[in-house]
Amino acid sequence: FQAEDGIRDQPRSRGLGDVYKRQALGAAAAAGLMAPLMALLGRSEEVAVDAKAYNGTTALMFAAQGGHSAAIAALLAAGAEINGAAEINGYTALMWAARGGHAAAIAALLAAGAEVEAKMIDGRTALMLAAQGGQAAAIEALLEAGAEVEAKMNNGRTALKQAANGGHVAAIAAQEPVAALFATPAVLGAAAFAVNELKPVPVTYVGNCVEINQCVGCTR
Repeated sequence: FQAEDGIRDQPRSRGLGDVYKRQALGAAAAAGLMAPLMALLGRSEEVAVDAKAYNGTTALMFAAQGGHSAAIAALLAAGAEINGAAEINGYTALMWAARGGHAAAIAALLAAGAEVEAKMIDGRTALMLAAQGGQAAAIEALLEAGAEVEAKMNNGRTALKQAANGGHVAAIAAQEPVAALFATPAVLGAAAFAVNELKPVPVTYVGNCVEINQCVGCTR
């Protein structure tokens, strides 16, 4: 972890040693490798638990993305920010866990105080991310934690519409008790539109896709 004098990570002006340690912590968390993760966390004077990758992702977010509950617990015990969000798109650790359908990781994060209604830059919540991927177990966990079914993205889409656009309504509806939790009068009233009228639209990317609402017609 020895930084090389005079060599910096532009534009942040951090030594290369900091870069390597930041990447190592994130890599260990992403892979769920507890031995190197604990070794790095044991050097708290050198390794910041909430250090961010180039895109704003923290080690806790990487662990949640992979559904690594043990790594999540270790990072939280080391003081990781439970509701930290990536500046580039607003993703939180709970959102990553929801997108991947990692129910155990979701439970761990919720128990630690994760904000279930936090929103991305485009207005998506953890429930919407779970719905767009048809992640029934994640949907159930989030709904039981009080996630708002009728919350809307900046473009007006709800979780159900996200599920419909991804072709997951039938799969979700077949899962109990998820179907019952989704079956509020207001949601059922919108279901016909979501299933029958909502069609995937052509996507025209503007630059690299970073999920910050810069794409014409993108429903991600």
